[in-house]
Amino acid sequence: MATTTTTTRFARRAAAALLAAGSIAGLASVPAFAAPAAPAPAPAATAPAPATPAAETESDASFTKGTRVTFRNDTGSTVWVREHEVFTSWFSATALQPGQSKAYTGNFAGVDDVQLRVFRSAEDAKENSVFKAIEVDGENPAWGCPWLSVSYQSKSYWVGTVHHYVSPIAGAAFTGKRHGDSDYFKNFELHMTKGWS
Repeated sequence: MATTTTTTRFARRAAAALLAAGSIAGLASVPAFAAPAAPAPAPAATAPAPATPAAETESDASFTKGTRVTFRNDTGSTVWVREHEVFTSWFSATALQPGQSKAYTGNFAGVDDVQLRVFRSAEDAKENSVFKAIEVDGENPAWGCPWLSVSYQSKSYWVGTVHHYVSPIAGAAFTGKRHGDSDYFKNFELHMTKGWS
């Protein structure tokens, strides 16, 4: 016990001495205020910027964009859609009648994707069981091509790409398309074209 106490006291004193020495040495070498940098010389005259902005390209700039998935019900029956909120929390279900659509967005730190669960009944949607849902996931990774997944079938999308999905469990069919980017989002459209078998 005495050895442990002595060792602890010695370590505390050594740490305090090093901290004090570093602080004093640091004060001598760092000026109180740094002088402002000299202004940069004016650039040489160049051609004026083009009137229209350049088309967006797939690049690391996509890291700053969120994801938007516009889900449309093109079946003959009502479907219920739940959107993932955070961790294990999901928003309440939205009933989409045939012909209706709704845009879902993810655009904040750590959650720039859109995760949905599609259900065939209000009761299933209330239960929110992954085993009774068709999972949809729209992703905009920091690097690489954005992708859309339906029933765990992931497909990459460039602007204008169209893909078709058939859920292996439910038999439901979907058509996905990626549209041009907006200021804040990579834009997907997903049509549910056939309901549960």
